[in-house]
Amino acid sequence: MATTTTPEVKPQEKKTAPVSLTPNAIAKVKQIMAQQNPAPAGLRVGVVGGGCSGFSYSMQFENASGLMDKVFDMDGLKVYVDATLSASRDSVFSIS
Repeated sequence: MATTTTPEVKPQEKKTAPVSLTPNAIAKVKQIMAQQNPAPAGLRVGVVGGGCSGFSYSMQFENASGLMDKVFDMDGLKVYVDATLSASRDSVFSIS
């Protein structure tokens, strides 16, 4: 007699974004995005290597996520975080 097994389904861990945006920042980004033609799909946040001072943060509007991006929904705003920033546990910062 055959038996069937059901694989254990684990709840997905909630991804914690390495960046946080205040409600005012989210509203302002949405406002600026609405003025663009065509309207971008989201905001990309990343790090750029920068000489003797270390890394610099970058932000730009994007029409789609990249293959290695982590995508976070912040009150309806898609935030694309590049792999370099999402891999670094020490790079948590806030945008207000």
